[in-house]
Amino acid sequence: MKAKGACLPSLDTPYLKRPHGRPRNSSTYMFGSSSYYDRQFRQSPALIRARKPYLVKNAVVGSAVAAFAIGVYIYTIRAIGQDEFEDVKVPDTPVQSSQK
Repeated sequence: MKAKGACLPSLDTPYLKRPHGRPRNSSTYMFGSSSYYDRQFRQSPALIRARKPYLVKNAVVGSAVAAFAIGVYIYTIRAIGQDEFEDVKVPDTPVQSSQK
């Protein structure tokens, strides 16, 4: 009879161990041993230099996407605001009978 969870491999098996020996739940697992972040997870000068050529282009594209979204929103609000909804049939108020 198998014990509960016996079909799962343990962490001692060689194919589940991390090659660098760090535990799975450490913060270095998320970021790796990258030279782009220091111990306080701040950007290093190398990362800032690597991102610098894309800064203006990303800002322009982000601004264009935001302007498009705002334009669609404003157009939609104005288009709905001009509609009189004359084609919508509103039901009459129900007649209440006074039966006692």
